Amino acid sequence: MTVSLSHVHKTLRATVADAVARGWALERTKRHLRLVKPGCGVVIFPKTPSEYRGLKNLQADLRRAERAG
Repeated sequence: MTVSLSHVHKTLRATVADAVARGWALERTKRHLRLVKPGCGVVIFPKTPSEYRGLKNLQADLRRAERAG
């Protein structure tokens, strides 16, 4: 199920919007959000970052997934 960016925490919204513009699809699970791109795999992250490095971790996970795919 595709989700709008309004479900993404404001600190992560710009990064997720950029990923969606590059071809990632944003989906929702019960407690997390998932970015999916064919050939690159899946990046799962929480709806609200509970750690101060949440944004950096998401960016690093996206870079790793795109490099691997």
